Amino acid sequence: MSWRELFLWLICAAGGFLSGSIMFSRLIPKLLLGKDVCEIGKDRNPGAGNVFVSCGPSWGAFCLTLD
Repeated sequence: MSWRELFLWLICAAGGFLSGSIMFSRLIPKLLLGKDVCEIGKDRNPGAGNVFVSCGPSWGAFCLTLD
């Protein structure tokens, strides 16, 4: 394994780790649609299920994929 491959692997691992800390199901509806799924949902959960209910199945599937 060359240094370039090792560096690329480390960058991808760090990027995957950091993207796992972002709550896309709360961020995307708020930025793109102007909806706060925590306020809309009955359980106040910022999950993909509330995005499905409040924003539609396409946005819910998009957020579920990113989460």
